[in-house]
Amino acid sequence: MSVFDKALENKWLKAKKAGPADADGIIQKRDHFRLPCNFLTDFKLLETDESGNVTPGIPNPGCISNLSGGGLKLQADLVMKEEDRILITLTIDDSPIHLVGEVRVKYDTPNASYPYQYGIVFKGISDADQDKIFRYLFREQPNRAIM
Repeated sequence: MSVFDKALENKWLKAKKAGPADADGIIQKRDHFRLPCNFLTDFKLLETDESGNVTPGIPNPGCISNLSGGGLKLQADLVMKEEDRILITLTIDDSPIHLVGEVRVKYDTPNASYPYQYGIVFKGISDADQDKIFRYLFREQPNRAIM
């Protein structure tokens, strides 16, 4: 049983089918609530050659501005397109979690620190890694406004 399921079962967390509410009480239409954060990170664009072999590219700097059990928002200098895949490492409680993410949406942010923001969805995340993220989010939630 995941930490999220256990929290619901034990009534430590209340959830509505419509989705979690943000700081203004507006219901989000997401599977997981997102927590604002500010993690500097390096990520690698996954490149596929003609034979179908996938290899990680060079490290690119970025900033994770929000995090959920299903994905994150990544700010970066690198131009990517929808459906591009990346390899990203989150460090939670001094423990690295290596994840594959897929670009779902791209926003141009020319006046920001990073010119692009990407909505990234995790692909093939294990239950154990998702539980680590959920535990982190539940622990940090009282200290921050939910997005």
